[in-house]
Amino acid sequence: MHEVPYLREAELEREADVLLAEFSLAHNVPLALPIPVDDIVEGHLRLTLELGDLHARLGIPIAGGKRDLLGALWVDDRAVFIDQTLDPDEQIGRHGRYRFTVAHEVGHWQVHRDLLPSRVHQPGLFEGDAEPTTICRTSRARERIEWQADFFAGCLLMPRSMVLAAWQSRFGDTKTRHVQISDDIHVERACRDLAAPFAAGFVVSVEAMRIRLQQLHLLELAPPVQRLLPPAW
Repeated sequence: MHEVPYLREAELEREADVLLAEFSLAHNVPLALPIPVDDIVEGHLRLTLELGDLHARLGIPIAGGKRDLLGALWVDDRAVFIDQTLDPDEQIGRHGRYRFTVAHEVGHWQVHRDLLPSRVHQPGLFEGDAEPTTICRTSRARERIEWQADFFAGCLLMPRSMVLAAWQSRFGDTKTRHVQISDDIHVERACRDLAAPFAAGFVVSVEAMRIRLQQLHLLELAPPVQRLLPPAW
């Protein structure tokens, strides 16, 4: 686990916006949906992007039959590796999750690469292969470094201005929509009814879109109103 300094959400969003502006200017292309994250990785940042069995690549066993690895970044080699379970050509319905994971690794590259230790004096996991700078696991999503990369990814794939424009186009305003919830079924319904149409346009998962809408205060999931029962006498 790597320790990184606290960063405000506004700082992470600014980093994502700067990268998008640099990509647009350098390649003389207007930004349009969906954000071309693969092109940003390979064509702009000049990082290699591979898909494969990440557990096998790193020699990390699959504990309890559950795959825990999503992606990895080798800063010195300028390489990103995404686990094959997210391959959008093989896994129907996981294109959004794949794109978010790639954007997450871009977040590590943009925000953390100068904060992370070089692999100098680090042994390889096996002959001919160096240890990655970061390994992203589902079990470590709450760690600060992973949260920062996740927030960056959301800003990169769902830029504030584009989300607000899409919301305005659909509803005619940018007011918060309040959805009252009482259980997980209601949460899923809120995602389906409000987040899903936007998720399709941005090519992200419905869950990622819901979180971004909440971050931008466009969607608020409110707990049920407590109703006082009359006295039992």
